[in-house]
Amino acid sequence: MERKKGKTACRKGFLSIRLSVFLPALLALIMPPQYAQAGVSRIWAVDDGEKVKKTDVNHPLATSSDNPVWNGSKISLFGAKNEIVAFQLIIEADVSGVNKVDVSLDRLTNSPFVIRNTGSSAPFGYVGKRIELFTEHYVRVDGVWLPDALIPLAAPSGLGGAPFDMAANNNQGVWVDIYIPRDALPGTYTGKMEVRVNSLLTYTIPVSLQVYDFVLPDECHLKNMFVISYSSIKDRHGVRSERPEYYAVEARYHQMAHRHRFDIVRGVRDLGVLDKYHKRYLTGQLYTAANNYEGPGENVGNRTFSIGPYNYRPAEFSPDNEAGWRAGSDAWVNWFKANAPHVEIHKYLRDEPWSHGAVYNDIIERCKWIHNNPGPG
Repeated sequence: MERKKGKTACRKGFLSIRLSVFLPALLALIMPPQYAQAGVSRIWAVDDGEKVKKTDVNHPLATSSDNPVWNGSKISLFGAKNEIVAFQLIIEADVSGVNKVDVSLDRLTNSPFVIRNTGSSAPFGYVGKRIELFTEHYVRVDGVWLPDALIPLAAPSGLGGAPFDMAANNNQGVWVDIYIPRDALPGTYTGKMEVRVNSLLTYTIPVSLQVYDFVLPDECHLKNMFVISYSSIKDRHGVRSERPEYYAVEARYHQMAHRHRFDIVRGVRDLGVLDKYHKRYLTGQLYTAANNYEGPGENVGNRTFSIGPYNYRPAEFSPDNEAGWRAGSDAWVNWFKANAPHVEIHKYLRDEPWSHGAVYNDIIERCKWIHNNPGPG
């Protein structure tokens, strides 16, 4: 009898062990993951063309059939080879808020080809970097919090990186860029996004990417130009302007822009500076694996350039008379013909002239000086 009791006790102990091991797994199967962790009330996705406000936790696209990337449980995308496609994962905090949230998308697979990150964790090390995740930084505009700058998840926690905290009844957008390599196999790629709270996996969201069997060209056929401020870069990064350390930072901004098929420019002092530091943007030398670049436009230079934005007059446009402007325009045109003939250039005169009254007359006068120039300028 004692032996039977021993067996019974042993069986009970074994049963309790089995329950302790398998019950959490069973509950995980029958309990939707969104209920596994308090603090997150809902997660959904939207494409890269929407701005979801920080406090808009009742956004209609969360449940709308018009949402092109989200059907209520799955993220669906499509793209061509040599294209970057993007979407936003929107995490909503409940009335208690949530701390230490982290997000990952490790890979997308269409066997045997895998789209994943094999490169550096540094934000600007693009070689091998096919999937990038960013937190969306919010700015207050007329009392409304709007998503603006994108901060790499690799940034320090508390400074925009992961893990991040969320206040009650707020959204946090996570932007996801996926670069489809030129040699990717066509077909459907699948993967999963994982959301963790306090290191505990609480959400798993399926991701599907349809890759079409054609390659986008490296050249950007939409001519565009975005002006950056050298003073903002030097102040934010603590570097001195017109120095090698400054241009090392500026080059990273050019690569980021180029990867997304747009050109950035700023005021250049003279053709010597253009030749020494900016030529590599225009010829494509900066956009090579040797300079840590991979993505659209490898070895292809920028297609537009603005000479002296905001009425900034380079040294060649001196003196400020017809002879000086003709000589200056000739010098710049000759440089581009010799070094980057594919680039479309223009002289940027006074910005927002309506706020300066008589400035219109100055603009018209200098335009006539250039248009009447018998030389190449």
